[in-house]
Amino acid sequence: MIFETEVNKDGTKDLVFKTTSGDRELLRFANEDLKFADEGLTINNVVKEAHENAREKGFWEDYDLINRLEAIGEPMESIKKNAINSRLMLITSEVAEATEELRTGNKKSFELEMADIFIRVADLCGGLEIDLAAAVAKKMGINKNRERLHGKEF
Repeated sequence: MIFETEVNKDGTKDLVFKTTSGDRELLRFANEDLKFADEGLTINNVVKEAHENAREKGFWEDYDLINRLEAIGEPMESIKKNAINSRLMLITSEVAEATEELRTGNKKSFELEMADIFIRVADLCGGLEIDLAAAVAKKMGINKNRERLHGKEF
């Protein structure tokens, strides 16, 4: 996708993007909603924004409580892993929603569900302080050297 930011007369901004199929779409955002797009839509910017938004919406309150209890000496490793697993299941639920949109042929909704998957992954990486951009680059390098279908039948 190619992104362009346009400033309107009233100070609002439009984010215009072209998909790989050549479709052109216009997304309207308030100025504050485009702060990471203005900085460049990078993986690390998306991770930061997704995680900050998830924190603001209360998705990390359990994990924060676990960290506070761990700080005073309570054994929390298995509970912390369970909290991470809950977030992985949120990703799984987004994959299921994308599958359903694909099955019904709703391309626009399918694209939004794919975005939800990425946002959930970005949020989890932000919360766990994983450098997703570095991990993606490393994994893509590994995958380039793997055999066809990674040695599997399908």
